Amino acid sequence: MTAFLNYQSALATAVDADPVLRLAHAAAWLDPITNVLDDEDIEAAAYGEDPDAAVTTALHVTRRNFPEVYLDTLDALRTGQSYNAIDTLVCTAFNQKGIPLDSLEWLGWGIPLPAYGVALDDPEFWSSHPDTVPVLACFGVSPEPNPYQIDVPEVTYRVARIIENDLREQSDPTWQQVAELVSWLFGTSGNSSVSMSYEIMAEIQPLSWDPDDVDFALEIITEAEAIMADVQAGLVFLSDNKAALTLLEKSIATAYRSNSSS
Repeated sequence: MTAFLNYQSALATAVDADPVLRLAHAAAWLDPITNVLDDEDIEAAAYGEDPDAAVTTALHVTRRNFPEVYLDTLDALRTGQSYNAIDTLVCTAFNQKGIPLDSLEWLGWGIPLPAYGVALDDPEFWSSHPDTVPVLACFGVSPEPNPYQIDVPEVTYRVARIIENDLREQSDPTWQQVAELVSWLFGTSGNSSVSMSYEIMAEIQPLSWDPDDVDFALEIITEAEAIMADVQAGLVFLSDNKAALTLLEKSIATAYRSNSSS
């Protein structure tokens, strides 16, 4: 036992004599999350049962993926800021990165993604996106006479895909933006955030906070933001250009005739 204590003392002396090891020792002592986060902590955070667990989850997630947010959060803790202040700090930082985080407790569920997708049979879509009505009318889709009883036939989705592909081949980038508009309206963009509504997204297992999954999520978000910018630009173009809308309508009518005769 004496020999063991001597070894321990010698090791402590060696650590004390090396500035780098002393700094590492201090960092390890000051770091509040040296222990591995267990499933019970994550579950407690996810269900909002334990604010401390939610903060601990936030520290683990940010330390592993967003060091600058981790440092800010750690500083907030050490200066005695409230849970609400830390919640606001972390959520603001995540939203600035494009990750829609409303509360620390959601961190326990996995990576939240924005959900821009629409459902044409949802009455709320028509009330919140009235500027899309003229475009969808070109496809024969309308909230009239009853927005609560909208049935979009399968042929409409096939025609939308034909039109989208044709528009993507146009040399004019404005028409390519209209293609993104069509892909958003009919859920064919290939980007889950653009194509999925919140209700559908909620039914899917979210990505974990593994760094590879975080990188993938940020790629999805970056791409989705670019697509939605094109969607808005395409919508403005058609809203301001009646001739372009008429041309689109004629192309859609031709696609319908070709589809019905094939």
